[in-house]
Amino acid sequence: MRKKFRQVLSIVMSAIFVMAITSIIIAKSMKLSADVVRGLEYSVVFLALALVILFIVIDQVIKKQMIDGLYQLIRDMESIANGNLDVFSCVRGNLEFERMSKGINAMVRSITRTSGMLSRVFEMMDAQFAVFEFNDESKRVTKTDRLGMLLGIPIDEIGPMIQDKQLFRTRLAWIMKSPISEEEGVYKIGTAEHPRYIRINMIQDDGSTFGMVADVTEDIKKKQAIIKERDYDPLTKIRNRRSFERDVTKLLHTRNLTEGAMIMIDLDKFKGINDNYGHAFGDEYLQKAAGFISRFSKENSIVARRSGDEFYLVVYGFNSKDQIRQLARDYYKLLADEPIDFPDGTKRPIGMSMGIAWYRKGIKDFDSFLKCADDALYEAKEGGRNTFGEKEFQ
Repeated sequence: MRKKFRQVLSIVMSAIFVMAITSIIIAKSMKLSADVVRGLEYSVVFLALALVILFIVIDQVIKKQMIDGLYQLIRDMESIANGNLDVFSCVRGNLEFERMSKGINAMVRSITRTSGMLSRVFEMMDAQFAVFEFNDESKRVTKTDRLGMLLGIPIDEIGPMIQDKQLFRTRLAWIMKSPISEEEGVYKIGTAEHPRYIRINMIQDDGSTFGMVADVTEDIKKKQAIIKERDYDPLTKIRNRRSFERDVTKLLHTRNLTEGAMIMIDLDKFKGINDNYGHAFGDEYLQKAAGFISRFSKENSIVARRSGDEFYLVVYGFNSKDQIRQLARDYYKLLADEPIDFPDGTKRPIGMSMGIAWYRKGIKDFDSFLKCADDALYEAKEGGRNTFGEKEFQ
């Protein structure tokens, strides 16, 4: 705009100069007196100076009254579009621009008031969720008040993240590296002692990302309690027969176990222990036995209580049978090295016999695999107890 004005003004000034010079030439051609010609020349010089001064004054007035104000309004609008709602527009010297500034400030107040009211409504409802939004053109993140608390981000850290969406997106990606299995969009935060679970839903549209974060800790804990009650033995806290059969069957149908085995375990002379020391100690004995069995293999194992004093486990993913045999030998050494206290004041190791049924590629039938382990266990007990027997699956 300013450039066009300068072009027009330059054309007008050039035309006036041409007319003035033409007048001097005509006056000389008419052989007017020297005083008249000199007066015309002085007039042309004066006119030129006046036009230059007028040009400068008008240019500065336009710059101050229009161009600077217009640029300031544009900067204010761009800042607001980038999410900075702390902008206060103040452009003076032009009635129209002053009205536009007031309109911009009123718009910002309305947006801020609406956002604040939304946050207060969430608080009044005790709603455990928050929303956020950012887009490709903005550096800032727009959010409601509880976002930092729900994401587990301290106050002194959430501030810089709101100012820089890249910091926020990096933290969000880090949080989303810990999803909960079988729960879409749910992630674990907090500590091992005090875990929290949040659901994050995001929608992307036309360069803008809108997200909602909700605290679903109570729902997840209820589901986990139901699963624990359904799939775990209440006394020993390890898997029950139903969940063991389900998960082992799934394992047999979905992957090659490499070198693996089904291992049946029976506690030696448990009936006599239960009769001599009572059911309370019998239960304690079962619990301690389950603890030892859970330590048989730290990786690639599924452990469960079958019934009474019977336990079983599946181990898989080993390079050779000898690795599993060595695990069994180490396990019996563990039992011998860590005897338990009996009610009569003595210390004795837990006695148990094991039957190992070796996995063969292609096994799909859980019951047949278990029957093979049962047969191996029978042979171990016939051979003197507190040892393990082996059997190839046929």
